[in-house]
Amino acid sequence: QDRATYQDDQTVSVFTSLAVDRWLPSEWGLDLPVTYEYARASQAPVLLANSDVRADRIQNLRDTESTQRRVGVSLRKRTPSANPVVGFLVDGFDARASYALSDASTVTTESDSHTLDAGVGWFREPEPREVGIFPGAAQGVVRALLPGFLEDDVADARLRLTPERVSLGGSYFQQESDVLRYEEIILNAPGADPIVTRRPRESVQLAGDVRFRPLAPLTADLALLSVRDLLPPYKASSNFDVQDLIAAERAGGLGVDLGWETSRTLRTNLGFRPQIVSWLRNDFDWTTVYQSDRNTNFFQEEVQGTDTTTVLTRNAGTQRDWGLTLGVSPTALATSILGPEDAAESADVAQLRGIIGAIRPVTVAYRDGISSRFNRDPVDPGARYQFGIGGRGDFRLLDADTAATLTDRESWRVGSGLSLPAGVGVQVGWQWSDARTLDPRSDQRTRQQTWPDVQLRLPTIRLPAFTGIQSFNLTSGYQRTQRQIRFGGRALQTRFDQDRQIPLDLSIQWLRTLVTTYRAAFREGFGTDPTGRTERNLSSHRVAVTAQLLPPARLSGRLDRPVSLSLIGAYRSERDCRITTSGTECVAFVDQVTKSASLTLDTAAGGFEFGLQLSFDDRKSFVGQRTGSTQFQVGIFGQLDFAAGALPLGG
Repeated sequence: QDRATYQDDQTVSVFTSLAVDRWLPSEWGLDLPVTYEYARASQAPVLLANSDVRADRIQNLRDTESTQRRVGVSLRKRTPSANPVVGFLVDGFDARASYALSDASTVTTESDSHTLDAGVGWFREPEPREVGIFPGAAQGVVRALLPGFLEDDVADARLRLTPERVSLGGSYFQQESDVLRYEEIILNAPGADPIVTRRPRESVQLAGDVRFRPLAPLTADLALLSVRDLLPPYKASSNFDVQDLIAAERAGGLGVDLGWETSRTLRTNLGFRPQIVSWLRNDFDWTTVYQSDRNTNFFQEEVQGTDTTTVLTRNAGTQRDWGLTLGVSPTALATSILGPEDAAESADVAQLRGIIGAIRPVTVAYRDGISSRFNRDPVDPGARYQFGIGGRGDFRLLDADTAATLTDRESWRVGSGLSLPAGVGVQVGWQWSDARTLDPRSDQRTRQQTWPDVQLRLPTIRLPAFTGIQSFNLTSGYQRTQRQIRFGGRALQTRFDQDRQIPLDLSIQWLRTLVTTYRAAFREGFGTDPTGRTERNLSSHRVAVTAQLLPPARLSGRLDRPVSLSLIGAYRSERDCRITTSGTECVAFVDQVTKSASLTLDTAAGGFEFGLQLSFDDRKSFVGQRTGSTQFQVGIFGQLDFAAGALPLGG
């Protein structure tokens, strides 16, 4: 059984929205909803937490409850403006603002807060402005130099001068929060002066996103998100040295204080997907992500001779990933070589076309990536690091500081398959990856290979009616994964893992609406390291039965739809054991069995949906204290939908 909570929980929430734009002229094309939210939660414990003391026998016990109230308004222009100047400024503009009050209390604390949150955004998709890359005279030269399948795409290429998409946004957040902590759990206790903690917050968030498509197959995207703290230094920190550092970091102009940056996320994306020939797919993508965060607690003191200086530190990290994918469609290749399929073609050509067409698309993908992270270091990354430019040394070192972690990785993936006669399908894949991680503790290198990775799908088999089965489908496969991990510059420690998995999926469509599905997975693996060997075994089974039951004749007229039946049963067994180098017995450290079953019946009548749900769960462990739990639940549920309508306001 689950552990009892010994308390009563009560929750009340109310949400309402008023569409003020309904009272505005429709030609303005505005959305102006005003919302109000109220939520209250309370707990009435029978026993105090972690004790056997009755709470109802303690007079003036401080309540455990929380209340939140929030009012908000948002504005959005939903229709384009006729005036181009007004449309440029207003179309795609949105704004929001909200004010919230909240208070909460426990037996030892009380808190309250006032929050103001506002933001604006602007979105625009400029009209394309394009020019030809090659002038008329140069087009002839280009066509003469390039092969026929490329000359039109290159000679007629046009350069887009305007962005494809631009979005800008900003938000302001201000909160005053007080937390009072008491030593006593009762109200008005003598000498129970609270410890007051004030938590002011004030920040501005700036965001921008620009997407370019200079050429049809080439896309580029740049996104920046910056958060700046606006609190005065004396409110942000009690450390005078940190206050001076924050004041020096603050930026502003024209009388506007923009505070100091505490967080930054910079993301770039580049994609190139040219269409060279119809049977070849080639994709190139490049992505970089830079993240930085700091706060008033991120500082360190450095001793230089007889002087001690304080410097701000930050967490900073960047990653760069790029990949190239090549895909060959044998069917399109056969059409390109042999021409379109023709009923009058010879038997040899038709046979060759069939053989080539039986091969599924062949895909080869290569990926390369590198990432590094600095933890609480006094670094100030430049543009090269933020945009992920450079080699391993540029990612590992910034000034005199070394990254806490550096990961360099690459991988290959190859996949294809065959479409065999009678609808049988086979998919085969191979994957290989190599990753090297450097950190202050060790040099770790991980190599992983998945081979073979085979998936088999049988065609849909239809049986005679006397069997009671309309059709059934069967899919299965086999996968083996090997992983080798080496620690230390000269392989001071080597670990090896191997896993083999067999999935099985069977679906049976019976007569009428009855469907039965069976899914199973079997995994067997082992691992070795200098201290011993680990063996792993897992098996899972899941059976599901669904059907639509027609009610008796006297009830069919009262129900809106048939009764839906869902019966699910599952079984999972997992066992992991270990043999030490000096032992012979495999001692289990994970040995557990999970069994579950559920039954759901639901239907609808008069727009009211209702049903019954039964569930049973049993979990057992056979190691250690041999813990386990058994749970049986019964639930009755219902839902009534009301159609929306308009209030009779006005004439």
